[in-house]
Amino acid sequence: MRESVIYQAILREGELLGEARGEQRGEKRGKQRGILQGKQQIARNLLKSGMTVEQVMKLTDLPLEVVQSLRDENSL
Repeated sequence: MRESVIYQAILREGELLGEARGEQRGEKRGKQRGILQGKQQIARNLLKSGMTVEQVMKLTDLPLEVVQSLRDENSL
């Protein structure tokens, strides 16, 4: 009986640790996603204002393919 209580305590501790790690990973991914979305919105605005793809790449640190895609998206 005592082993069962100890086992349950260890199991619960492991579950809590796993949940905490999962939350941290989720928060990190969410933050990265938010930063990317912000950069993309800034890039859209810069392209609309007439900046070149190269200028937007330098200012936002976005790759060429992404900036070109955003440019093409704006021209539709």
